[in-house]
Amino acid sequence: NDTAIMGRLTADPELRRTSTGTPVCSFTLAVERDGKPGEDGKRATDFIDCVAWRGTAEFLCKFFGKGRMVVATGRLQTRTWKDKHDQTRKETELNATNLYFGDTKKLEQVAERGDAHAQYRMGQLYRDGPLLIPDNRKAKHWLTQAAKQGLSEAQYSLGKLLLSDDWEVRDPDEGCLLYTSPSPRDT
Repeated sequence: NDTAIMGRLTADPELRRTSTGTPVCSFTLAVERDGKPGEDGKRATDFIDCVAWRGTAEFLCKFFGKGRMVVATGRLQTRTWKDKHDQTRKETELNATNLYFGDTKKLEQVAERGDAHAQYRMGQLYRDGPLLIPDNRKAKHWLTQAAKQGLSEAQYSLGKLLLSDDWEVRDPDEGCLLYTSPSPRDT
């Protein structure tokens, strides 16, 4: 189950922490339906509940505000619980594992200022969309920038990207080899 939605935040996101200190943020996206506008000139809108955890939640709260266009990817999940009247309740929400600016120019500006999470997300966008045409060279650039800052998700994604393309990557600042493809005699 892999889902991507694009909509506007209905409120400013607020970061909370679980009892163990894990960052979490619940938010709602207003998503316009496709099709013709109604008689009043407006399109029907769905309000999608979402939740983000850890670095994704921190990224959301740091760079997004009410009305901002967000692309959220993750998995749909349904949970049930009993309310105070012992009635069974059910909720479906998007567990957002990745968030992107609906306007990639803003994300790129943040990434250029050196934010590792924004650099990681630029790398993901160029690697597999959903907003940009895939470009592995640009993906490698942004993932390398974030990986140098120690962001483990970026290091993992960069490793997968490099292994899939058998690239040789050298760090020009350090002069050291980060990854090299195996030579034919090694295989």
